Amino acid sequence: ELLSDPSFSSASAGWSVYEWESDGVTATFDKFGAEVQVHRHPQPNTYDALFFQTVDLDVPASGSSYSLCVRAGSSTAGDVLRFAVDGDAKLEYNTPGLKPRAMLLLPEHNTSSRCFNFDLPGGSYGGRITIEFGDASGKVAICEATLQMCGAATKVPRSAPALIGPVRNSTTTTTKPNVVWKSPACPVPAMPLAAFSCSGDDLSEELLGRTSFSNPDAKGPWETHAWKAGAAQFSFGPEGLRVAVEFLSSAKQLYDVTVTQKVDLHPAEGPLRQYELCVQAGAVKAGTKLRFAFDSGDPLYAVPDMQERHVMDLKAGGLSTECFHFGLDLALQNYSGRVSLELGGTETQLSLCQVSLRSCRQTSYLDGALDAVRRCYVSPLQAAAGGCSRDAALAGDEFGLNSLGQETDGKQACLERLRRFGGNSFSFSPGRCELWTCPSREALLASASGSGGQQ
Repeated sequence: ELLSDPSFSSASAGWSVYEWESDGVTATFDKFGAEVQVHRHPQPNTYDALFFQTVDLDVPASGSSYSLCVRAGSSTAGDVLRFAVDGDAKLEYNTPGLKPRAMLLLPEHNTSSRCFNFDLPGGSYGGRITIEFGDASGKVAICEATLQMCGAATKVPRSAPALIGPVRNSTTTTTKPNVVWKSPACPVPAMPLAAFSCSGDDLSEELLGRTSFSNPDAKGPWETHAWKAGAAQFSFGPEGLRVAVEFLSSAKQLYDVTVTQKVDLHPAEGPLRQYELCVQAGAVKAGTKLRFAFDSGDPLYAVPDMQERHVMDLKAGGLSTECFHFGLDLALQNYSGRVSLELGGTETQLSLCQVSLRSCRQTSYLDGALDAVRRCYVSPLQAAAGGCSRDAALAGDEFGLNSLGQETDGKQACLERLRRFGGNSFSFSPGRCELWTCPSREALLASASGSGGQQ
């Protein structure tokens, strides 16, 4: 580690605060990280308030690559951090190779991570780390920043401030023989899930090593965790995986009890890019929540495109099925991640019956939608060509069709996000908004794939 105090435990241990005016920022530091509240003014800019730390790097004679990673979250959706390594005033605050500063779109009441990667020639480099948050509207929690020379495993540790809640720190538990199970039983034999939005002809084969929980002697690829030994009991059997959450942590976080399965995806193989993860489950108590997604696992637990995990309200005394949709960049040869089911928020019993992960050739989930390329329509964009880079991919109802079935309101919302974020281009499809930075109009057109079957 090349930074002093990567966990922001003290304002005097390496980090300094810049603010555009006196008392413009309230910042607190403790063992969980830094919490920042920006006092707004009429024309806020990201660089109006920032943390910075000077660094002196001894670069090997042959040169080296470095990675600066930041993990943070916010109490308000849509806040953004901008960060980089730059040359301070003596180099006119330029970044190495004039690379664009990294942008991190902060999730609400959760954390996300991103890295700024750069190269330096051999010799000494004196500069600074800057983390800018001057236009944030909520309380921003900055958990960790790490700067490492490539060759070491870059890993952002898992501490988090109270605003976000503690991150996974768990132990595997097993079932006690005296548990009286009352959660709903799963159907035997299991019936195919009918919740996929993708049409049957476009669905791939199953991508999980095991979709059910029927073998009581061998869990196979499924792993179970609880925040403390005895906090949850698990029972695998013909009637599914039954989970009894015995007691909660003081933070009462859903991820205090988890069921996971590792999986490798290969988006570059063929036209399959969109994925659906569907879960069938039920509970004893009404109001019990199950949160699930596909993520990158330890150490970042990042969801593709920084999407929000899907939260499912389980049916009391019965079963229901819901799905989480996500996409992966076709340029990826391999994406190693995991299916994560989080159910530690309520003291109750739950049943997990089936989990299915499949890819889909379909590009729209609207009934009767045409799979066509529109005239003069340049989406989708590809970062590998033309010099454009994707800054963020957002999904949500605000980007959906309006009451008249038109895209105009969704596009306006996407444009407003672009103006707030700081890019210069966006790509839109109903329910999805991608924010891009392109050096020129020619670069934008060169980055357009124009492939058939893509929106």
